[in-house]
Amino acid sequence: MVNYSVTIDILPTREREWVTYMLQHIKEVLDTGHFVDFTFKKVKPLVDGYERYLIEYFSESMLEYDRFEANGASKLRADHDTRFAGAFKYGQSITEYTDVLNAVFYGGDGRSLFKHELAL
Repeated sequence: MVNYSVTIDILPTREREWVTYMLQHIKEVLDTGHFVDFTFKKVKPLVDGYERYLIEYFSESMLEYDRFEANGASKLRADHDTRFAGAFKYGQSITEYTDVLNAVFYGGDGRSLFKHELAL
């Protein structure tokens, strides 16, 4: 499982418009077929005068995320960036979930999430 997280700081004067836009934008991201779920969260308090939001998209694998990046991510980002130029700041990160316990203690490959048994 891969978590593609996007943090957006948006000016309060553009927040309502941005949230409305994001409803469609998130649908377009999901419609690419590379993500299976998402979350949309408002983070408190204000950060340097901006409203902060965290959007997380969940993909089955890095391969699916890479396909998203190769096939349309830049177009989706460009549309957002053009509409809200000067009104936002953003950051992003990719987290690939691994089963470290399985890999370290049981010789697994680290990708079989939560499929280990503890032998005490």
